[in-house]
Amino acid sequence: MLVGATASAQQDDPRWTRATQHMQQGAPAAALPDLEALVRAYPAEVTYRLELALALFRLERDRRAAYHFKQAQGARLSAQRAAAVRDYLARIDARKRVHLRFSIAAVPASNAGKRTSANSVTAAGLTIPLEDDQRAQSATGLEIAGGVTWLPRLTPRLQASLSLDTLIRHYDEKPLRELHLTGRAGLRFALRDSTFIEGGVLAGRQFLGEDAYADRRGVYGAYLTPLGGRAYGRLGVQHYRETYLDFTGATGDRTLVDAAVNYALGPRTLLRFSGYVQRTDARSDLQSGWKQGVSAGMTYAFDGGLVTLADLSLARDKRDGVGAITGVARRDITLGVSAQAYHSTIRVGPFTPVLKLGWEDNRSNREINSYSNTSISIGLRSVF
Repeated sequence: MLVGATASAQQDDPRWTRATQHMQQGAPAAALPDLEALVRAYPAEVTYRLELALALFRLERDRRAAYHFKQAQGARLSAQRAAAVRDYLARIDARKRVHLRFSIAAVPASNAGKRTSANSVTAAGLTIPLEDDQRAQSATGLEIAGGVTWLPRLTPRLQASLSLDTLIRHYDEKPLRELHLTGRAGLRFALRDSTFIEGGVLAGRQFLGEDAYADRRGVYGAYLTPLGGRAYGRLGVQHYRETYLDFTGATGDRTLVDAAVNYALGPRTLLRFSGYVQRTDARSDLQSGWKQGVSAGMTYAFDGGLVTLADLSLARDKRDGVGAITGVARRDITLGVSAQAYHSTIRVGPFTPVLKLGWEDNRSNREINSYSNTSISIGLRSVF
């Protein structure tokens, strides 16, 4: 049992008695079903969550263990418990090696291509009719995302970091198909427990409609650290050159700075905040400019196992160049809202079914760039 852990509620639950007996006998796998059931039934009871995290740690299921340890930090932990949690998180960081992630979902969308719903646009006093393939159309796609990260240890405080990520969006309509590949290679150094700096090189390629569209080459860096006893922060920077194979005016350098904070408000509630600023210097002033964005979200676990997530985002795109036909420099404001839900008792092998609803609205001073899109995602993914 985790140091200082005594259940403050539901102490006579037979599942708790069985689980603690299994843990004391060195059988965390046998304790796991009862501990998972207790956390689903009583997500605010921190003792159950801590014991589940400990069982997962002993089984070397580190990503799930770290998740529950961090959620437990949202409670009012005693000094003894808080120190034990920090120690376990440091031990998890020290033995990290390989992370795998995968998700697959069917995504019906009202405007999959994110195109204007207008029948025509006006420029330089002229009304220009739009073809059907230039206007908003509904479509249903299959979205597959996956990745692997390998963190071989070089010294007690230094790790190599190698990762590969892919995102596939497949539609019957060929112009809507996308494939993104991104690889990174770098180093990760532990400054102290749970605080890291990392950096390296990155490379990627994007395909549209099954044809190569753009290449990316650059460098990245990040700083990750706890912020008090309940929060974790990340500050990142990327600088890369994006080369477009046909759309050469967009070729140029991009610099991106982003920050994120996760705050455990309580054992069942997690708050998320993030923001970014990006500067683009492309060959064409029409493609150069600034992008900024902020987002806020919350995860909440209900009694019984239902987990919900809600997010709100706001972004701005401000271009440098004035269009010869429109006579204006492009200005876009994008608002996004999403909600997700899954039930921790429902599994398909190692994956959890997830339902996601999304809405995005882009308002531009160029009518052809304004759009609205509503989507539903029904799929499977590894939650932890």
